[in-house]
Formats: sequence, structure tokens, C-alpha cells
Amino acid sequence: MTKSKLLFHELLNRIVLSDRPEAEAIVYYLLEARFGITRQDVWNDSEVEVDHGWIESAIQRINEQEPVQYVTGVAWFCGHRFQVNASVLIPRPETEQLVEEVKRHVPPNAKVLDVGTGSGCIAISLALAMPDAQVFALDVSADALKVAQQNAAELNAIVTWLQADFLRDVLPLKNFDCIVSNPPYIRELEKSSMEPNVLRFEPHLALFVSDSNPLIFYQALAEKGKVILKMEGKILAEINAQLSSEVKLLFEKEGYQSVQLIKDMEGKNRFVSATWLG
Repeated sequence: MTKSKLLFHELLNRIVLSDRPEAEAIVYYLLEARFGITRQDVWNDSEVEVDHGWIESAIQRINEQEPVQYVTGVAWFCGHRFQVNASVLIPRPETEQLVEEVKRHVPPNAKVLDVGTGSGCIAISLALAMPDAQVFALDVSADALKVAQQNAAELNAIVTWLQADFLRDVLPLKNFDCIVSNPPYIRELEKSSMEPNVLRFEPHLALFVSDSNPLIFYQALAEKGKVILKMEGKILAEINAQLSSEVKLLFEKEGYQSVQLIKDMEGKNRFVSATWLG
């Protein structure tokens, strides 16, 4: 057994980060995600049992800038614990607002399609929050869908999973109340401003689009939404704040009504809502 305060400070001193609050957050995350040791346990200096061999490996990976979510294999989203690995994007806290927007805009028994589901965090969170809804989730990556299906099984969420290329495949899907998506939207030219741990470890397939066609996924959402959605069905998607005006104009040109930009907690245009009236 080990005293938790001693363990915490030993780990903190071994993390090579100039930002001490960030290092503290990483250590707390590592201890809770892997061993169930909470901040309260550390403050109370509880005696804990840990796998020191795993900790050695974890500290080395963290010092190589690997995100702590991948090191522990755990990420939290909408209050739920999700498994993650390098096949899926790490769920972001700001994307939780997208789940809330869907809940606010569609009926509780809605038929919802999540495009580019990754870890399944959006689809599963919706299925758990809206037990009367029919939730479908689609991804091009078989490896991502394995992670999503495992998360659904562990969280007892009912989701219908589909492997398909949303950009190219013809999808036999109709009469949906809502399409929700957090698609790739970061332009290649924006890489220089991104954190190295994101660039080195997170799946580029889920992050980046070409500079020449950065709205490719929104164009596909707009075009396929006309077939997939029922009358008055909605598209709700996360967007690149730098391209928000262009995304709004795209949906308007495609004939969608009530196209609105929705701001995140930082006041950035983070989401778009568009209604299909036929």
C-alpha cells in the first residue's frame, strides 16, 4: 500500500511540463482513470494500491506528449466513462453542447443519425439521455466502430452501428428527425497552430480536411440530408469557427431553412443548425 499524497507528488515531480497546473491535472486524471483514486483520496492521504510497473510506463508516455486519455484508455463525456484508443478522437468537453442542442431541438422519441461517430460518445450519450429515441451511428473506420460498440455494451446503450463512407456510399436511410455530426473540419494550414500531442497521436482521418475543399463534409451532410431527413428534420453539426459564415451560406444555398450559428461557452460560432423543409 502507498500513501496517496506521497504518490501524487512523486508522479508530479516526474512529469516534464513547465505548466504545473496542467501537470497536476494529468496526475489526478491518471490516478482516477486507472486506479479509481480521486482528488478527495489524495487530499485525505488515503492508503492506495497501485501497479508501479504500469505507472512507470505511463509517465514515460506522458513525457513523450501522448495524451493522458490514450495512456489510461479512458475519457469522460457527458458524465459517462468511455474507452478510447488511437483509432478514435478524444471526446472534447465543448462537444457535449452538441448533445444538449440535439436534446433541445428534437422530440424524445426522435430517429437520430450520428455521422462520424468515432468512440460513439455522441450517439451513446443521446441513447442514454433519450431512451425512447432510435439512435443510429455511422463511421468509415472499422477500428473506430469496435471501440464504439464496446462503449455501448459497457454503458448499456442501444445504438444501431453502420460502417460506411458517408462521402461516397449511397445510404439506405430515410425518415430521420435529426442528423448530428462532429466531422473533420480542421484545414491542413491550421496544423502549425495546433498542439504537438494532437498532431502526433490523434487520428488525422477524424481531424483534417484539405485546404482546397474544407467544407467537404458539410456539403455531404447538406446533400444527403435531403434524402435522409423527414420533413422539418434538422442537421446539427460542430463546425470550424473560422469558416462559420461559409458553412451557414452552404446550407442556405442547398435550400435549408432557419440556418443558425450556435455559439459555444467561449462565444465562438461552434455549431450550425439547419432545417430541411423539402
